[in-house]
Amino acid sequence: MLDEALANIGNMNQTIRVYDYAEVLTDGETASLETAIADFRALSGMDFLFLSTYEDLEGNENGDYMTEFFDRHGFGDGENRSGVMIYLDLFNGSYYIQPFGDMNGVVPQESAQAILNGVETLMNDAKIADAVLQVIDAYSAYFR
Repeated sequence: MLDEALANIGNMNQTIRVYDYAEVLTDGETASLETAIADFRALSGMDFLFLSTYEDLEGNENGDYMTEFFDRHGFGDGENRSGVMIYLDLFNGSYYIQPFGDMNGVVPQESAQAILNGVETLMNDAKIADAVLQVIDAYSAYFR
């Protein structure tokens, strides 16, 4: 999986925003998330991604792969490549939310942490799509 992702640097389909390498989502859930993300992007002018992995990725302490994935594939909108990303690391049993660019100034760190904490039960119950939709809705509230 990592080799595939790295081989595709600069070649990612720029309309896809759900990268479910761990295969935790159904096709319907993926489509639903893609639609919700497109709506968020239209509302905010910022990017949003979901990434899941299941392998042991060297150097992935604290979800570091998420930033590498975002940066290497050129995600983010605007001059500062702004957006937010949810990363589910099944190998380590962790999940993360990371703002990029101007998103850091829109959603305060304590609010981002509250959003992350708010989906803990859903994530623990393997209701991944519901958790991601809740995060999208919470971030969208900052732009309404």
